[in-house]
Amino acid sequence: MSAQERKGWPRQILIVDDEQSVLKTYHNILTSHFPDYRIEVAANGFDAIEAFRQRRHDLMILDLAMPIMDGRRAEYEIRMFCEDREIPEPAIIFCTGYLPPDDVRDLLKINPSCSLLLKPVTTDTLVKEITKRLAPEEPLAD
Repeated sequence: MSAQERKGWPRQILIVDDEQSVLKTYHNILTSHFPDYRIEVAANGFDAIEAFRQRRHDLMILDLAMPIMDGRRAEYEIRMFCEDREIPEPAIIFCTGYLPPDDVRDLLKINPSCSLLLKPVTTDTLVKEITKRLAPEEPLAD
């Protein structure tokens, strides 16, 4: 689904974390700062993939360390889904309270749609990163 096809639809953000307190906190922050967006939550990477397949979120906040499926594996599965269907990937913000693994740091270097925030994440930091990731691309100069 192209951006043109989605025109008029509410933009969507998916928060994925296995800690209910984090889900609730991020959800409260996002609904307050992004009132025109549909904000959804999922508790693991598997549920995130299923939610994305159904609703094609514009941005996903993925915890890296979760049971069932971690954020890195979920990002990979979502990227493959998008490549197979030739649709745009969502912006991804990885969040972790731990040192990110080498494969995540490598991904951040080569994929500009991905970024990383270290927990605990402040409201200002989260809002700024989301705003940056959802900002429309600047038109190319002729």
